[in-house]
Amino acid sequence: MPAGCMSETLSTASASPRRFTIRYDDPASRSRNRWLQGAGELSISGDGRTFRFSGRIRKAFSRRERVIVLPSDQIANAVNAGRAIVFTTGGVSPDKPRAHFVFFCETEADAVTVKALLPAGTDDAFAGEQSFHEKLADLPAATHWARSVTGVLILANCAVFVIAAALFKTGWLETESMDFYVNFGANQGAATTGGEWWRLVTSMFLHFGLIHLAFNMWALFNLGQLMEKLAGRPLYAVLYFASGLGSGLASIWWNGDKVWSAGASGAIFGIMGATLGYLLRQRGVIPPTIFKPMLKSALLFTGYNLIFGLSVPGIDNAAHLGGFATGFVVSWLTALPLELDERRALYGRRLALGIAASVIIVATGVAVTPRFDYRVAEELRWQETVAPFKQDEGVLSRDYDEALATFLKTRENEQAFTAFLEERYQPLYRKLGAALRELKLTPGLATDRRRTALLSFVDARLDVCEHLLKFIRQSDGSEFARYEAAKARAVHALQELSK
Repeated sequence: MPAGCMSETLSTASASPRRFTIRYDDPASRSRNRWLQGAGELSISGDGRTFRFSGRIRKAFSRRERVIVLPSDQIANAVNAGRAIVFTTGGVSPDKPRAHFVFFCETEADAVTVKALLPAGTDDAFAGEQSFHEKLADLPAATHWARSVTGVLILANCAVFVIAAALFKTGWLETESMDFYVNFGANQGAATTGGEWWRLVTSMFLHFGLIHLAFNMWALFNLGQLMEKLAGRPLYAVLYFASGLGSGLASIWWNGDKVWSAGASGAIFGIMGATLGYLLRQRGVIPPTIFKPMLKSALLFTGYNLIFGLSVPGIDNAAHLGGFATGFVVSWLTALPLELDERRALYGRRLALGIAASVIIVATGVAVTPRFDYRVAEELRWQETVAPFKQDEGVLSRDYDEALATFLKTRENEQAFTAFLEERYQPLYRKLGAALRELKLTPGLATDRRRTALLSFVDARLDVCEHLLKFIRQSDGSEFARYEAAKARAVHALQELSK
């Protein structure tokens, strides 16, 4: 602390000390003194050179009293707001040469009086902080948080969650059905790169349960408001959506088609990266006393979340890293100064640069993401078509094997066996074949190749039935040979299908 900051309000050594009842914490503002707690007293010597703070030591369940005496040259940068007074001092902890000391007077009038009795000096670091906060306060901002880009994003995420849970029964506390996510917007390699690129956007507004939503919205509320002021609303919106897109593409590049991912966390990590990028690009205009804590906080927050993601199954760290990297790069390229005149002169060019950088990053991501040999929508139609036949076909195959073995062994019940073939065997495979041929599939992809293999199997089984019926009714040995050949084709088709 600089010397020569003592108050001259009281100039006579013989004057009586001034005493004020104070507190060291305030539930309303959630602020507290780091050394003292509870109620206490401030005593100011008659000459204004000594300030004596008494209260309880700040330890859990402790009632022990402590007195902190600060000379006036150890107090600077005093400010008051309402009942609160804050100043900086180096006289409490030798390891903290510049620490904030906060306390609360009984009334606002007392706070004004005490502030006048405190040393009026300021240091360069404090002047820099004040200038930074004044410039930050002057930056354009929404009149209410709900009208800000961050507020609109939070409300949109919450609205989508409520609609999905209430109308589509996705579940409130945890996911009860994946149908909505699969059909309406979760990100998955084959689905997204198969032509449904809009999933990169829709997945940013979907969440797997209330806890997932609440954590992401809490993080967005805390991180987004500062970055929105630093970047300005249009550029902030570009940063957010570019980070979300980069996040989704990174997830596909790393996970392929193995996961269905959703959530705003990739875009939120992008805001973390954007904050870090801004700090590093504009470090010369941000006071060190603000820059260092912000940088440390950003790094710790990011590091903790990445480590947490590695240790907990189901968290898409690839998406987080992709969003973080995108936000960092775009923010570093477009970081604006705090001075309004300079910002106005640069904003249009920086916004254009941010959009161009985002387009390049996203286009590169689209180019390098893997492609897949099927369409998710076609796979879903395939499963809907084939699933009803699987159980029936299994039962039919078992009954057919038993009935055929009995017939060939005893040559009895010919009429019952042929009725079985005509009334159960043939209708099932004809119905399955017709359903498969009606499917609209992309030629050459895996689902279409699987249909071709299954149709070969179905046609071979129908040929088996046809030649077996002719053999039974005509006792023609050549038909039995054709029956054996059809049976071999069915076995081969089944082997191809299993591949």
